[in-house]
Amino acid sequence: MAQASIGDLFPAREPLARWVLVICMARNDIALARQELVKAIEADDGTAVHWSRMVGGHLYEATYFLHDSQGVEEVKAFMAGMPSETRNQYGKLHRSGFVREDIRLDRNVLFHYPRVGIGQQGRATLIGALHSAKHLRTNVASNLAATSAMRSRTRSS
Repeated sequence: MAQASIGDLFPAREPLARWVLVICMARNDIALARQELVKAIEADDGTAVHWSRMVGGHLYEATYFLHDSQGVEEVKAFMAGMPSETRNQYGKLHRSGFVREDIRLDRNVLFHYPRVGIGQQGRATLIGALHSAKHLRTNVASNLAATSAMRSRTRSS
């Protein structure tokens, strides 16, 4: 079987090739973060919040990319050749406002660290989160160990 090079599969000068490459990257990022989230939930190791934030960040970036690239002629032509169900789902995503509104808000809350002393909204978000969590019990030492182990796994990958 003949092997193809990256240049053969994704010619750098072709907008559609670059678009497909980014879609592949986004799919892989989301799949990996989701896989790690499931593992963290099953292990109850204190890293699930981190992985849920990663999933949210990757979903935001992927949907923003899809929205931002919808005007590219090569992408339009590619999508026109897709089965009607695929075209309908793609169009529904863009018409829904989900990309610009819903996921942006979720991503901003989940992914960005709140500002402690700047602006009322950042303080209110952090105060609300702390107030909601005040009755939760945690083992700080095990959470720190889990975070350290996660960082070690990430570095060795």
